[in-house]
Amino acid sequence: MSIRISLENLTVRYSASCALDGVSLAFDGGSIVSVFGENGAGKSTLLWVLSGLLIPSAGRRTISMDAGRPPGGGRLPRIGFLAHQTFLYEDLTVEENLNLTACLYGLVDGPDHSPRWIDRLGLADVRRKRVAELSRGQVQRAALARSVLPSPDILLLDEPFSNLDSAGVETVAEMIVSLQSLERIIVMATHDRDLGLRLATSTVELAGGKVVGR
Repeated sequence: MSIRISLENLTVRYSASCALDGVSLAFDGGSIVSVFGENGAGKSTLLWVLSGLLIPSAGRRTISMDAGRPPGGGRLPRIGFLAHQTFLYEDLTVEENLNLTACLYGLVDGPDHSPRWIDRLGLADVRRKRVAELSRGQVQRAALARSVLPSPDILLLDEPFSNLDSAGVETVAEMIVSLQSLERIIVMATHDRDLGLRLATSTVELAGGKVVGR
């Protein structure tokens, strides 16, 4: 399977401001893309458009899978998204949140997916705690587990290292590298330029909603 994301002249406007201004990019399977830029540069907006949860004011986002197969012969891509919002239910436990995610994605083995990421992201001791009872770093790791649990074709990470201690940062960095695959595209927005450069196969620099560097 091959996968490619193409963005053509994407523009996102909010009232008088322009969050993205004529952005054209393309990412292929196997890519780990680090997106850099100051606050307000358009990083988060770019990820929301890539996720399909935000419709651009102009331009087009295209996801191509299974090159060479007839139209309609492939499946829809799975997208995992770590946003500033956790998308976790605070009254559910970590384990319940992940089991719910597995069910929503229609995973045949459902809850069997959860223990792998609970253990890998250091959540075993809090797996039966409600999200509302967790520290900010634990919530971040639980949200990361939710985003990677369905084995997404496209993984979008908005500041994945936020609220993590140094050990947590390395755990997540190692996880991102291990998830690299020709059948997957990973795009992450980060203020940690050194770490972003270390992990990335390519980069995008945004300023004022425009691509100003690659």
